[in-house]
Order: sequence, then C-alpha cells, then structure tokens
Amino acid sequence: MTALDKLFHSKCAFCESRAPLHNHRFRPESEASPLAASELSHLYYVWLRTDWGNFYPICESCSALSHRQFPVRRGRGRLPPSDEMEGFAREELGLWRWKHHDSPLLIDPCREKDYSRHFNVDLSGRLQDTSLAGRTTIDVFDLNREELVGARADAFQQYFRLLRSEFDRGVTSTVVDFETLEFGGTWFLLLKRLAGDMSRRIERQISTERRRLGEALRREYNTEIGQKALDEALEAVVSPAPRKLKSSPRRRRAKVGPLVAIEVRNIKSLEHLELT
Repeated sequence: MTALDKLFHSKCAFCESRAPLHNHRFRPESEASPLAASELSHLYYVWLRTDWGNFYPICESCSALSHRQFPVRRGRGRLPPSDEMEGFAREELGLWRWKHHDSPLLIDPCREKDYSRHFNVDLSGRLQDTSLAGRTTIDVFDLNREELVGARADAFQQYFRLLRSEFDRGVTSTVVDFETLEFGGTWFLLLKRLAGDMSRRIERQISTERRRLGEALRREYNTEIGQKALDEALEAVVSPAPRKLKSSPRRRRAKVGPLVAIEVRNIKSLEHLELT
C-alpha cells in the first residue's frame, strides 16, 4: 500500500478525500457487476487479480458503495487468449501489458487526462456530470454523498481564502498544487470554470493549463478589472454550471431540379401564373 499511497498523495483515487485507505481493484477480480449474460461471467476479471496497474487506493465509503461494480458499454468483450495469460504469468512483472477488450463506463483515474469532459463542480462542492461516464462514476462511488459534498465545500472555501491572501501579499500560491491537495482535482475544475467566467468578463483569455492557471489568475487579480471579474465570477460558480443544450441536426433542404415541363388545364379560368 505504501507505493500507492505515495502515487496518490494519501488520497482516495475516486473521491480525493484523505481517509484510511486500502487496495481496490478497478476491474473486480471476479463476478464483475452487472453480470455478463454468459456462463463465463464469473471469470471477469480473474486474470487481472495480481496486475499492479489494476490497483487503486480507495476509502471505506467509496469501497462499500462500489463493491464489484464495473459497468461497460456493449458487453464485457472476449476473454484474453491463453498465450497472453501465460505471458503475463511467465514475465512475473505484475503488469498486464495487453489490450483490454471492454469499454468501461467508469473513469480510470490513471488514464483520464481531462476531467472537465465529464464533470462540472460548483462552490457548494457538488459534482455535475457532463458525460455518461461522468454520471456512471458519480453513481457507482456516490460522489455526491452529503458528507463528501460538505467536505469539498469547506476545502474550497479555505482554498479561496488562502488564494486571495497570497495574491494580496504577492507570494507564490500554495493552493495550486492540485496533485497534493485534498480534493485537488475538483478544486482545479472549479478554478478552471472560474477562469473561463473571468475571461468572458474581461474579454481576454486566461490560461487554464494546470501549470499556468495560478499565475494567470494572479496576474489578472493585480488589475482593477481583474479583481472585479474575480468577485463576479465567484458569484457565478456558487451555482451549478448551466447544461449545454444539444443542438438539433439541421434539416437538409430538398434539392429542386430544373423545370422540365409544365401542363396547364382550364386555361380560360387561369388568372395568374408565375414561374421563378
């Protein structure tokens, strides 16, 4: 557990809280739920039982809620062939290096590079899904459970106070080290949302890259218009972000071919004829 503890900075890989942790298999060692409609369903994912890349640190709350759950798109995929399993055992590296043949609906903390594709967050600490994977991950680990939302909100308020204080004193901010902070990932999403709102107000793009976000915000905060924009943006991120409406596909206009012929009957009663 020591190596995982270091890798995740003593935080749960799924809710980011600092709490007692234990090992969790991302893909369960057997009988992954919901069970596949197959007589082999109990075998998923027994071959990853000792795979180092399948282990994550997890808190008791997330673990109890997610027991053996691993929802996927379009079924579990095929079992790995015997030569892959034999190769894994023979190498004794403890790392499965072959392709997985499923499409997980849970977000993999070590593979996902852009969480803003899946989540929004507001100052109250509540997560809002923006994708099917985001919604499934929130549901499986109950990432909006009451005590967790409250802990996130308290942390965000503390971080904002520190951020303002450090900006006012002109010192390097200590609350933009997102990897080590408790709830650092969701804190980054909140600051990214804040920067986006400020950008619209000052009509100037603020960098939202992880390494540059803190400095970019400090630079804008040192201007009168930037301070005002920050205050107004803080009011905006109190509430959930408005959901983007999916635009309806445009209807194709029917193609009209050239006029080939025209037939007119009862010409004596015809009052007007116009061709365009």
